[in-house]
Amino acid sequence: MNNYLFVYGTLMKKYTGYAPINLEDFGKYICEGFINGRMYEIDNYPGVIRSQNPQDKIYGELFLLSDFEASIQKLDVYEDYFPENLGESLYLRKIEDIYLSDGEIKPAWIYLFNKEVNVEKRILSGNYLDFSC
Repeated sequence: MNNYLFVYGTLMKKYTGYAPINLEDFGKYICEGFINGRMYEIDNYPGVIRSQNPQDKIYGELFLLSDFEASIQKLDVYEDYFPENLGESLYLRKIEDIYLSDGEIKPAWIYLFNKEVNVEKRILSGNYLDFSC
């Protein structure tokens, strides 16, 4: 089982705003990394969709969850992910390759936005900390 989780918004340990979940309660911070994608401001939180363009990078943090099943159930609720009703899910949980700061590639779970985005609200830097702090 893959116990890695990549986060890019309000769940990052470096995020200074209100965060109802502290991922360090669920596991261990590993390092920073990125995926190819595009980030959008949704409603005081980010949403990411995948991109094949290598210039489109989303920066975030990789965590290793200690109790995957218990952790992921709480995270699924937080992210409005409903495995039994994907059409109603705000985010979809998928495994994607994460490019780590040391050059390694690690597959990890990530929540990708599952609704329409407003292209005018794109966060071009791909780093929610730059946008929100």
